[in-house]
Amino acid sequence: MTTTTTATVEDSILLNKKKHKKELEDLPVDYSDVSRARVAIQGGVRRTECFKSYFLSELIGANIYLKPEFQQFTGSFKERGARNAILHLMREKGSSLKGVIAASAGNHALALAYHGRELGVPVTVVMPKVAPLAKVDKCRVSSADYRFKEMLSLFL
Repeated sequence: MTTTTTATVEDSILLNKKKHKKELEDLPVDYSDVSRARVAIQGGVRRTECFKSYFLSELIGANIYLKPEFQQFTGSFKERGARNAILHLMREKGSSLKGVIAASAGNHALALAYHGRELGVPVTVVMPKVAPLAKVDKCRVSSADYRFKEMLSLFL
């Protein structure tokens, strides 16, 4: 019986490894995409290092590292994706790129507005009427065209 149990456990582990590998292969983003994005956004976002939190590590019982993305110009990690998306569209569309549009009430809107201005790409941000005024004002300062919608109609 031990042999059968061992074989079953080994088969199960092998099956899980194959399933995990297939899931990784099916992901829409792979390491080369991340690597290309890192190179593309270099110089446009601040490089932030990870710092070990000794207190959280002890509390959780694992090594916990924090990445201070609040140091970005807009105060959020969203800058990385926003800049990469605009650069990707610029490469893909070239001079036919007329601008970008996003629906967001916060950090993504702000990051897109900021990097759109930095890269010379017009940005329209659709925000819910209940968007934080601080985010609205910062988008306005970044020269984004912003529009307000009711919360439910924003995503329909």
